[in-house]
Amino acid sequence: MQQDKPQRQDQSKWQQVISIDVVSILVGIIVLLLAMIGDEYLSLPSIMAMLLGSIRLILGILFVLYIPGYCLSIFFFPDKSSLTQIERVGLSLGLSVALIPIIAFGLDLASWGLRLWPIFITEFVLISVFLLLGLWRQTRIDDNQFDSDVHVVDVDKRETPPLMEKMIYGVCGVVLISLTGILLWFIVDPFADKIGTEFYMLGETGRAEYYPHQVQVDDDIAVTIGISNNENKQNVYNVEILVVDTWSNRSHKVIETDSIVLAANSNYEDEIVWQMPWDGKDQIVEIYLYNQNQQQSNDDEPYRQLRLWVDVFK
Repeated sequence: MQQDKPQRQDQSKWQQVISIDVVSILVGIIVLLLAMIGDEYLSLPSIMAMLLGSIRLILGILFVLYIPGYCLSIFFFPDKSSLTQIERVGLSLGLSVALIPIIAFGLDLASWGLRLWPIFITEFVLISVFLLLGLWRQTRIDDNQFDSDVHVVDVDKRETPPLMEKMIYGVCGVVLISLTGILLWFIVDPFADKIGTEFYMLGETGRAEYYPHQVQVDDDIAVTIGISNNENKQNVYNVEILVVDTWSNRSHKVIETDSIVLAANSNYEDEIVWQMPWDGKDQIVEIYLYNQNQQQSNDDEPYRQLRLWVDVFK
């Protein structure tokens, strides 16, 4: 009987830490998943589609800009009385924003790319890991620190934060100051937006949207390619389009343009048309820009790169 007592205490602690916040996060994940499936794959009436789109937008913003940081804040500060509500909200927003470029950079390097389901799966995994770690930290708190009621913190009587908390505040402060400095530099420096070459792609509406995603073999695929030479010197470019089979890694070059000569601070736009050589889902279309004036250690390395995913049917 004495051996069962610690086990019952551990179970009681887990029951105490699984609060309304945890249940709300789990329910929100399920609702967001259902809204995404309905919005993406089901043919629904316009009113229902608008409702699902609104739910998806609201929950998507929360699960990108708040929930990951909130779960991580539980890990750093498991005791509810260690932070006021305003402090926890601010810390959650800051941590979530700090995670966005890390996630984007990792997905961009991976073969998945910045697409809907890879982003959802990554956010789900991070939230689950942070939440489990935070709940585990809360189970290590003494029993007398658990309280289901809202804690009222007297700021004047609160103890001096320990060294770890001071370090975390310091890191957050340095990050915010650095981001503010970078933002001010881009605003103040008149040459900040004149560095490098801009390479972009426009869809059928002439905007960065409505790209071709479902086509048939040998159908014409058309997009508008744009190049802005902001390097304060004349450059010579050329564009190549390479189709890569996601499932077999075979590749085929479908387009290679002639040399495009652009004077300093000038723009170029032109429509490019090609056909997909085979069928298959999630076929990758790599659009490479080469700068013939740029000295590179690897001649095969593109100067700029765009990417499309296309479902090709017979």
